[in-house]
Amino acid sequence: MKWRIENVKILHVEPSSNCNLNCPQCARNVLGEYVNPDLMITDLPMHWFTELLPMNFIKQLEKIYFCGAFGDPCMHRELLNIIDFLKSTNPNLVIGINTNGSIRNPQWWSDCAKLLSHDRDYVMFAIDGLEDTNHIYRKNAQWHKIIDNVNAYISAGGKALWEYLVFKHNQHQVEQAKQLASELGFNWFNTKVTRRFANKPIKGIEPIEESQQVNYEKLDIHCEMLHKNEIYVSSYGWVLPCCHIGEELLDYDQNKKQRRSKLLNALGVRNGNLSKFKLENNSLDKIIDQFNNINDTWLMPSYSQGKQPVCAETCGMIKNNIAIQQQWRERKEFNASND
Repeated sequence: MKWRIENVKILHVEPSSNCNLNCPQCARNVLGEYVNPDLMITDLPMHWFTELLPMNFIKQLEKIYFCGAFGDPCMHRELLNIIDFLKSTNPNLVIGINTNGSIRNPQWWSDCAKLLSHDRDYVMFAIDGLEDTNHIYRKNAQWHKIIDNVNAYISAGGKALWEYLVFKHNQHQVEQAKQLASELGFNWFNTKVTRRFANKPIKGIEPIEESQQVNYEKLDIHCEMLHKNEIYVSSYGWVLPCCHIGEELLDYDQNKKQRRSKLLNALGVRNGNLSKFKLENNSLDKIIDQFNNINDTWLMPSYSQGKQPVCAETCGMIKNNIAIQQQWRERKEFNASND
């Protein structure tokens, strides 16, 4: 199976690398203390959508969702204008936004809801606890602002998902949060766990239980994005196979820095110059065709022979999944059939 432009149905866009929070395991900052020195704070400009992204490509897409690896989409000042343009170009397009919810004001969120009028459009609010716990991981989050924005968005007809990262400090509040989500009018409630503790342990924050030690190097790779017909664009304008590769290219983590040159080599990049993955310099079909350079590495038996750690760690097939209690993994509630 190969990457082909005509097969792409989902576009994952990181419109901004800026954020108002300092979540300690996010690649955007160093342990929640200061911004990643390798990261340039930038927005994907409006003209990238209106002038560089081919109109026929927008029309073939089924979904665009705004998320990313470093920033919060709602930090982009023109996000609503971008969505309006995309909707006018492809009225059947499903739009999703992933956010911490404590950005912008209620009027902005009311306007957002009116734009997201498709029955499958949504906003995913990342809220990890209640008033006394959400800010422990979501550093600098303002609870009352989140609730005001959620109320404005849902009251204006917006469909909302509450996504809840479960830690030891908020595990006891899951049922309360689920009840609050129902009262506020959320369409979905979802609990998740993170695997980032293996590489980024955080003082004062603990996982609900120890993760299984996995030898990722030996796993067979099944590329999720290729099989979902999805690609990613970063706030730098790099069009890449997925956000995990985008994160790997800029993460401050020393282990990832050391393996970065091999990843670039697998992508066919020389001298660290990723300009050929930008629409200013290359056509979208040629960029996507270059993704196939990395496919052969999935069959390599080891890292030393070319298998890419980021691919193995993200899309390595584990027979019994991750050793985390099944009750916390991707549990959807309410009107889950709309997801």
